[in-house]
Amino acid sequence: MGATSAFSFGTGYGIWQGILAALGLPHQLVHPATWKSVCMSGMSKEKDASRIRAMQLYPQAAVGLARKKDHARGDALLIARWAMLTYGGQPAPKPKEGLFDE
Repeated sequence: MGATSAFSFGTGYGIWQGILAALGLPHQLVHPATWKSVCMSGMSKEKDASRIRAMQLYPQAAVGLARKKDHARGDALLIARWAMLTYGGQPAPKPKEGLFDE
């Protein structure tokens, strides 16, 4: 990733952090190894594997996951699945103190 791309990504990330904070919406960051160990047990952890696993779990979403470049959508579905399995429909715990705390 070049400097311009990294800056743009960081800016977008900061905007989303600000939106969540302003709206008071709880959120939690999860490391890919964490959600992949739960949702992709026994599978390859390559980029396209999450898309394939998401299609297996959610066949109704297969149209939106048909292309290899749709792997990020597969990731999103599996991260949501990880949250459901981890928290069982309960709100995520309050995030640890961080950058935006007073």
